[in-house]
Amino acid sequence: MKKLLSFIFIINIINTSFSQDILLADIAKRVHLDSAICSYTFYVTDKQVTNVNGKQFYWYKAGRILVTMEGYEGRLLDGSFEKTYLNRNLCERGEFRNGMKTGLWRSWYETGILKEKSHWDKGIQKDTERFDSLGRTTEKGSYKETTFTGTRYGYSKDGKAKETSYNNGEMVNTVTDDKKNTQGNTKTP
Repeated sequence: MKKLLSFIFIINIINTSFSQDILLADIAKRVHLDSAICSYTFYVTDKQVTNVNGKQFYWYKAGRILVTMEGYEGRLLDGSFEKTYLNRNLCERGEFRNGMKTGLWRSWYETGILKEKSHWDKGIQKDTERFDSLGRTTEKGSYKETTFTGTRYGYSKDGKAKETSYNNGEMVNTVTDDKKNTQGNTKTP
């Protein structure tokens, strides 16, 4: 019985020290920055990316986050990213892989209202939905490379909606509908 308890104790110590090594490695790659208008918390990596053609990279050097096309000169952002306003409301949240945005990204107005949702794949934006400060959709569509296909919405002060449709970056239709309310739904008689 003593041997079994000693064995369990040793395994537990090994497990605990291994977990601490992983935690310390994560802390070494974690960066927190404060600016006059917001705070950033993110992770960086020393990995090198060789195929940079046509890709936008986010990287960190000398206390700054920088963004460049087709190159970088510093530590790539890699892992979760969070930007908050000084009032602690979220400003932006998403994930980086090797300096490129990936997955679902969200941004908010300082009031906490959702501003934008977008999906990314290896640094290329796939789709987006944007909202005004009242939470109404102002744009919804997808991207093929950098070309927008979808609908952009505009609202006058009296709530009238204007919808402009695009296909492969070309405007194909504009509709102003006096029968739409501020949510873009048809009013019932």
